[in-house]
Amino acid sequence: PGVRAAFEEDVVVKVRDSMAEGFFGRRRHGKSAGDASQPLVYATVGCGSLYFDYRMVSRLCHEGLSIGTACIIDTVYASGGTECRASQQLADFWPGITLMRFSSLRDYSYACARCEALKCHVFMQCDAADAASEVMQHRAKVCREGALHCELANNGRGGVPSIGDFFRFTGADESFMRA
Repeated sequence: PGVRAAFEEDVVVKVRDSMAEGFFGRRRHGKSAGDASQPLVYATVGCGSLYFDYRMVSRLCHEGLSIGTACIIDTVYASGGTECRASQQLADFWPGITLMRFSSLRDYSYACARCEALKCHVFMQCDAADAASEVMQHRAKVCREGALHCELANNGRGGVPSIGDFFRFTGADESFMRA
């Protein structure tokens, strides 16, 4: 529980700093990165029943950040089971947020190719180690320039539980740098 709480706090700080530093919409280095008045797009992969994401998005909104769209990506959405009902309840709880379900990161990537507005500002990968190769293959296609990729590994690294890693999409050659 302490690891998740620390990671949640780190995400809030990183997103708030990203807004202040202009990564999500203000002019940076003489070029426009988008419209700062537009709500953020939050995407999450391997989200299952959405407990962590419910807390995370609620916290971001509580901090005054505007989330316009939440793209939730998990193979469980292909079956239409309990998780789909959970996502509908979440949509009802967040009336101002458009909730979009995808059964794979590839499907979300295709949607982003058709509609640039779906590309995310915040890309969450919490306890989704099994999706790591798919994430590496598609994250540059679903993140807009300046996006923040937040990863909390459920397997730790080198036997030590990871509090989290943060990467920023540079937009150049599909590369990410540690944020």
